[in-house]
Amino acid sequence: VAKAFDNDMVLVRHNAKDFRGSSPTSTGGLLRKVEVHPGLICIETERGDGFDIAKQLRLFEVALNEMKDVNLVNKAVDVVEEADGGMRIDWYEIP
Repeated sequence: VAKAFDNDMVLVRHNAKDFRGSSPTSTGGLLRKVEVHPGLICIETERGDGFDIAKQLRLFEVALNEMKDVNLVNKAVDVVEEADGGMRIDWYEIP
């Protein structure tokens, strides 16, 4: 985290709970304790068929396409593969 902040790198996680808290509206998480951060991309799956590298890369590609014209400073995006195979994309501000 410190290296990312020091170098203005966006964090990419498959488990964002430690960084944003237990939900996009929670008050916990490491990024809620800093005034400015370079952004957070969360990739997650609700399917029970595993989360291998191929699936992670596919979800990351969706995230990159969604954010190509977006300044991520103090923002986060969740790209979620839903249980039925659909995609959900949620944007929110942190802090």
